[in-house]
Amino acid sequence: MDEGGIESLNTWYQAYPDARLIVVDVLSKFKSHNRGQRGGTLYDQEYDVLSPLQEFTLQNNVSILLVHHLTKRVNPDDVFDEISGSTALSAVPDTLLVLKRIGNNATLHIKGRDIEQQQLGFVSEAVGDMCSWQLVGEVSEEQVSRERRDIIDLLDEYPSPLGPKDIAEKLDKSRESIRKMLHQMANQQDPAIEKVGQGNQTKY
Repeated sequence: MDEGGIESLNTWYQAYPDARLIVVDVLSKFKSHNRGQRGGTLYDQEYDVLSPLQEFTLQNNVSILLVHHLTKRVNPDDVFDEISGSTALSAVPDTLLVLKRIGNNATLHIKGRDIEQQQLGFVSEAVGDMCSWQLVGEVSEEQVSRERRDIIDLLDEYPSPLGPKDIAEKLDKSRESIRKMLHQMANQQDPAIEKVGQGNQTKY
C-alpha cells in the first residue's frame, strides 16, 4: 500500500481493461507495515487502506475481493463481528462474505448494501484426485450455527428440560452466552426449542 500498490493496480488495469475481478490475497500483506508511524486509531489506519481500493472499484467498474481472516472470538449473534480488525473492515466494503467450515460442510454468510442477507450451504465432494465444493442452497438460521445445533442435539438426548446452567456446563460454554442464545432460539420465528417455566426456574 505504501510502496505504489494502488498505482500498480491502475497500471495493470489500463493494460487489461476487460478485467472484472481483482483478488487481494491476503489483505494483511497489502496493508502498510508502518502502521505505528501513520498515527490515528486502528479504525483510521484500516479505513485509509480500504478507501482507495473502494474508490478504485467505483472509478473502474471492477470488483476487488479482499481475502481476510476471522478472529478466534465466536459471536453466535453476528458472524460478521468475527472479522479480524476494526469495524472499518465491515463498514467500508459494499459486501461482506464470511465462510465458516465444519468438516465437509461449509456455510457462506453474505450481506451487503445492495443484496439481501443470506446463508448458502456447501458440501465438499471428492472424485479421484479432484475435490470440489457443491452449492446445496440457502440454509436456515438454525442450520447455520454449530452452537445452536449442539444445543438442540443436547436437549434431544434428555427426556426432561434443562436449564441454562446445566446446558452451559455440559457444552463447556459460558452461562451468559448460552442464556442469550437460548432466549433467541426460543423467541425466533418457528422456534427450534421451547421455553418452560419462568425466572430462575426457566428451562428448555
